[in-house]
Amino acid sequence: MQTITRRHFLRNTAAAGAVGTAAAAPAAVAAVAAPMGQGTVAAPSENPKLLAAHEAVLAADAELQAARDALEWLVDEYRHLWPLAPEEILGAANASPYLRGDAVLETDLAGRPLPRDTAPLTKRLSKCFRQTNEKTCFQLDTAIDLQERVNSFRALKPTGRTPRALARNRAWIQEARRKFETALQLAIQYEAETARLRNVSGVEGVKMHVATAIQKRDSAVAALCKQTAFTTAGVALKAEAVQMLLPSLFSKFGEGTDAFDALINTLTRVSVPQV
Repeated sequence: MQTITRRHFLRNTAAAGAVGTAAAAPAAVAAVAAPMGQGTVAAPSENPKLLAAHEAVLAADAELQAARDALEWLVDEYRHLWPLAPEEILGAANASPYLRGDAVLETDLAGRPLPRDTAPLTKRLSKCFRQTNEKTCFQLDTAIDLQERVNSFRALKPTGRTPRALARNRAWIQEARRKFETALQLAIQYEAETARLRNVSGVEGVKMHVATAIQKRDSAVAALCKQTAFTTAGVALKAEAVQMLLPSLFSKFGEGTDAFDALINTLTRVSVPQV
């Protein structure tokens, strides 16, 4: 027996309109009460333009899922080749693109933040942090930033009021310069290798396909929402399509009493007859 998903059920219910509903519940749905004194009128069938727009949404969504699957497959194919950033160029832990817009994070092949195991990083992270955070994403020191630090230390003149203080300051400058020079070479090698893998994998083209598919799916949803629904099943189709755009929004809102929560509830709390 073929499995009927919610989407297929809504689609079939909307297409059937009053005909299918009347067969399931003739007394309740076969006729719709008209204004007083005007008797009854037949329940309407669904808007054919809405159904056609919904078909376009389904096709665009399928294309988007295929593009995303292709990206995930590519990331998996190169996972064993993708290098972790050297510890010498790791910056702040718990890095996020939302905390600092200009930060460069360690990412995977697709450019997504890459959480890494904290257990081996005993010199960088405290035991308490490693026990609390088994994985974390790091900000990276780039070759450009490290080159600037190297240049600044090369230009820095040691100071000291006594020969001993002068020697101590000179040794500190030399040690810091060597540290950043080592990190600079590692950063150059890491950035070159990750750029090479992105180039040979063709990941940018796949990401572009995903972005184009998202725009196509969103445009199809917008076109669907402009169509008038003649039945509750048609309203449900529109609500389901809108949730494709903002899935997290509908889960966070709807419990309040303001106009926005009322809109969310209007879209999501639509009941269709079970057939």
